[in-house]
Amino acid sequence: MPVDFFLSGAKRAVTVDLYRRLDYNIMENGLFYLAKNRNLIESLYSNKTNSIILNESLNLLSKYWFTPRQFIKMANIQYLAQADAANTNLLNDSIDYHISTNTLEHIPYEVIRNIFFKAKRILKDSVIAIHFIDMSDHFQHQDNSICRINFLRFSDNDWSKIAGNQFAFCNRLRVNDYLNLFNELKFNIVHIEKIIDENSMNKIQDGFKINKKFNSYNIEDICTTSLKVMLRKKDN
Repeated sequence: MPVDFFLSGAKRAVTVDLYRRLDYNIMENGLFYLAKNRNLIESLYSNKTNSIILNESLNLLSKYWFTPRQFIKMANIQYLAQADAANTNLLNDSIDYHISTNTLEHIPYEVIRNIFFKAKRILKDSVIAIHFIDMSDHFQHQDNSICRINFLRFSDNDWSKIAGNQFAFCNRLRVNDYLNLFNELKFNIVHIEKIIDENSMNKIQDGFKINKKFNSYNIEDICTTSLKVMLRKKDN
């Protein structure tokens, strides 16, 4: 995504990683693909930025694709790792866009709350926050024998034994947990897109048992497996 912002004309991108996960070999392969398929990239980005900026960005990428560390520097991408997204030391009102993709589901509720509470300091008043959240059981991605809400059948204690580590952790929050949090922290919810998994709905109706901690949620909230939300800061 930081490379996408660079190609779109962003002057700077800041990306925060709790653990240092960046693999420069994988990044080099990705940059090579972009450089090799310049015509395709030009067609995809032609409506995102003007041709002069895109041409300059692609020239830089073509020059440095085989040295990803140098490319990151030249593209003004700041990779903060190991780092806390709630304590970045970025300047007040310095961020235009606040974005994550399939990330929030891997963060405990209280940490998410702190991230968004502290984010209001660094976000400009006109900021757009866009977050894509995969609310499905990630084990189902490799195991089709279970449904996409299978992890909701476990107690907190049992789920912690299964996924209570930095590689498998999912918080199991449902849609209203996120929306209530954003409202509490005084963000306007501008737009929502969600996917309600039909198979999970059928499983519930056929007697699939979820853990009692989720009994207060309605069936659509239980069976929503994807959430895209756009936020803005509320006027003080």
